[in-house]
Amino acid sequence: MKTLTNTVLARIATKGLFTHSAPRTYKKDTRKAFQLEWLRNVSTLDTNEVFDELNTKRKGLSASEVELSRAAWGSNEVAHAHRDPVPLRFLKAFADPFTGILFLLAVVSLVTDVLLASPADRDPSTFFIIFAMILVSGTLRFVQEGKSDDAAAALAKTIQTTCNVEREDMGRVEIPLTDVVVGDIIHPAAGDIVPADARLVQARDLFLGMSSLTGESPPVERTAAPCALPKTGDKRAVSDFGNIVLMGSTVISGSGVAVVAATGANTMFGGMATSLGATRGKTAYDEGINSVSKLLLRVMLVMAPLVLVINGFTKGDWLSALFFSLSVAVGLTPEMLPMIVTTCLAKGAVDLSHDRVIVKHLDAIQDLGAMDVLRTDKTGTLTEDQVVLEYHLDLMGNEDPRVLRYAFLNSFFETGVRNLIDSAIISRAAEETNQGTAGVNVEELSARWHLVDEVPFDFERRRVSVVVEHDDGRRHMVTKGALEEVLQVCTEVEYDGQVLPLGSDMREKVLSVAYGLADKGMRMLGVARKVDPAEVGVLSGKDEQGMTLIGYLAFLDPPKKSAAQALRSLHEHGVATKVLTGDSLRVACTVCESIGLQVEQTLDGVAVAQLSDEELADKVEQVTIFAKLSPDQKVRVVRALRARGHVVGFMGDGVNDAAAMTASDCGISVDSGADVAKESADIILLEKDLGVLERGIVEVVVPSLT
Repeated sequence: MKTLTNTVLARIATKGLFTHSAPRTYKKDTRKAFQLEWLRNVSTLDTNEVFDELNTKRKGLSASEVELSRAAWGSNEVAHAHRDPVPLRFLKAFADPFTGILFLLAVVSLVTDVLLASPADRDPSTFFIIFAMILVSGTLRFVQEGKSDDAAAALAKTIQTTCNVEREDMGRVEIPLTDVVVGDIIHPAAGDIVPADARLVQARDLFLGMSSLTGESPPVERTAAPCALPKTGDKRAVSDFGNIVLMGSTVISGSGVAVVAATGANTMFGGMATSLGATRGKTAYDEGINSVSKLLLRVMLVMAPLVLVINGFTKGDWLSALFFSLSVAVGLTPEMLPMIVTTCLAKGAVDLSHDRVIVKHLDAIQDLGAMDVLRTDKTGTLTEDQVVLEYHLDLMGNEDPRVLRYAFLNSFFETGVRNLIDSAIISRAAEETNQGTAGVNVEELSARWHLVDEVPFDFERRRVSVVVEHDDGRRHMVTKGALEEVLQVCTEVEYDGQVLPLGSDMREKVLSVAYGLADKGMRMLGVARKVDPAEVGVLSGKDEQGMTLIGYLAFLDPPKKSAAQALRSLHEHGVATKVLTGDSLRVACTVCESIGLQVEQTLDGVAVAQLSDEELADKVEQVTIFAKLSPDQKVRVVRALRARGHVVGFMGDGVNDAAAMTASDCGISVDSGADVAKESADIILLEKDLGVLERGIVEVVVPSLT
């Protein structure tokens, strides 16, 4: 297996980056330069050279090659922060303001009661009592925090992040992120976290979020084209290499194929692990604890001198007054507060684990208990998350197998993340094939049509398009997406074999049919097509225009029976539930009303975009349902609520929820959610059920904190 001991190491060695002649020994502060040079070299290669340089092939590594690669390059694990040795953790258990004050009191007592006292008056009992309090408090804190760390580590092992790789022996397979090796062929798609530093060899409208690495939030486009050879003095950052995807980046939209070039500690993310693992900023929990602690300390600092002065003047014995004031200070010092709080939080986390709830950050227990607004999605939380394609209709609401046929081509050939909608379409097409429905034969459709190109789904367009070509040479672009968004790119409609212009009257007819089904709780998608789209290689979202609407799909996701009771219980405990959904407002209102959630006001993404932050803050408290919000708009809504003094919990499972989860006081995801959503969450539910969260808050969290 090829290692870095050839081209790149030779180039680095000639620049004096190694401390000795041996290539494996280099200065600690040159690790980043080492990684940068390697990725720069890989970025300049053409596709065939990439496979050769990384000693792999298009169909992936064999089992034996995987083991050789892991032995040569190491495992794909990054140590964000090494756990301190036991002695250091024991000392840190005493490093808090309360223990410091007790230690100072113990020193004063030692000086006044022992060192300066006459032999007959020496009494070390006060010193030993205070010292014992210090030792007991610190030891209890050390033991409890050790148990909490062990519990968190054990719980973290149950959260397994995976990725899709191509292996010679198994084809495309989903494996744990830690099993990825150099030379693996990975398939990043929307919602994934990039598992390692890799060189793209194919990319379709691939946009990445790299804020965790660069601090910049706008999506960055990546392509498979080789980069230009570096010039002397080239100071480009690795994020400037347009064909390199870095570990820790999130796929916002599009898809691609890449060859892993570095894993684990050899990645750019691994090189920054120490800084990425730095202490987090203060949470609402931290600020609350500090506020209480400072108040108690101020009381002690005021009361102890006051007692000393009053007692000294009234009794005339200033030494006794000093001792008494020290006793008052000892009594007022809340030395047990941190240990008590930590114990309560740890107990809550353990109890929640019994209800299939994983607490990633212990402080989130308090935020969960203090939460007064819960933002949740509709699908899977308020509904059964068992989407069924009920109808495939023409524009006037009649069953039309042609609509199903085109929808199948879109869902079958789409290379992005296959969701419940796609599965429902493919399943319905298979059912009708078995029933002998004319014009629907999944075997024939998948065999005679071939994928040419695609425009992947993203959360702004809310559409996905594929270009497919038939064996006879016919080429069609097929677009599927939210009905309103599909209508935006259509100029014609097709009904009963005739193509008609999409005027205002026809638009109203189409929407009236769709809204009638939406009022029954069905989710509506539009299906459109275009004959002879742009040539291969230049297809983009701009080609989604001048299309012909052929019909729509009606999906049903029945309300979840447990949701109604959970919502009532949360309301009784002061938690207001707000719903965010990608469906139309009509569908969302119908579902909410069916489970007893009173809808006061609604707001959609178009309206949110027109509001300033101040105007949005004035509205959010009265709004029950937010529909079709972009990821940025979800963040704005969360921040508006927090600015109003609310403690906000955000429950989501998609890549478009990750930013809002981070912005909230308590991010909640589910084990089946997108990787980036689980990484952004403070709490993970192993079962996507609002009832689980409600029981955790009512039966576990609140009792633990009271």
